[in-house]
Amino acid sequence: MTTEIELKYQIPAEPAERLAGVREHLARLGPLAVLPLQARYLDTPERSLGAKGLAWRLRREGGPWVQTLKGRGDDVMTRLEHNVELDASALEGPDQEPVPKVERHAGTPAGEALMRALAAAPEQALTVHFTTDIQRTWVRVQHGGALIELALDEGSIAAAGQRLAVCELEFELIEGRAADMLAFVRPWIAAHGLWLDVRSKAERGDRLARAQLGAGPVATGDGLAARLRNAAETAEFGEPAQAALARSSAVQEAFLDELALAQRT
Repeated sequence: MTTEIELKYQIPAEPAERLAGVREHLARLGPLAVLPLQARYLDTPERSLGAKGLAWRLRREGGPWVQTLKGRGDDVMTRLEHNVELDASALEGPDQEPVPKVERHAGTPAGEALMRALAAAPEQALTVHFTTDIQRTWVRVQHGGALIELALDEGSIAAAGQRLAVCELEFELIEGRAADMLAFVRPWIAAHGLWLDVRSKAERGDRLARAQLGAGPVATGDGLAARLRNAAETAEFGEPAQAALARSSAVQEAFLDELALAQRT
């Protein structure tokens, strides 16, 4: 089990130069790698996993398949994650595709949470809740004492006959201090008009599958996590004035200030 520390930013669709600018900025950091990612996210019809903050997927990463389980972390930058790379023996049927197996996550906190969630709904079969089709362009860079991976994800989330575009830039801390990554991120916000989105692809896909896009706040409470999630939802689906406020550089800087303070306390 690992703890993933990352920040994800949405890239505004307009003007088109925003995305081009991000691509050019990435290219200046070093040689870029490109990886196609096709994933299936699993849940029961009653959302037994999503309701517990769990995201369980099978994802083809270029050629190999990886089974991944994610759970909530201690703050908006962290998530629990357990990955299992699948070899040829895990592929079944005429199409030679993997079947999800709970026991692959045995002995991990998220795996135990997964087993509890499924045990509470024994009559409900797992289904593909939604899918994602992403092209990832990524590079790693050293900043201060931190090794940071930047990943530009472009593609879509599909569920219930609908599609939601994905165009986002992730900053993941591979090693080092989170404070160094936060310092690295700040200039990107101003340069490209990025806005912070703490909703995972799993959260966005779940909301799409339930046809609740733009239906109101996605989280309750006055804490930072709730305000960040609701600001992201407002920026994507809210009224123009509200969306502009949520996307503003001043708001993004204020959120980063709070995250930095949280890292020191």
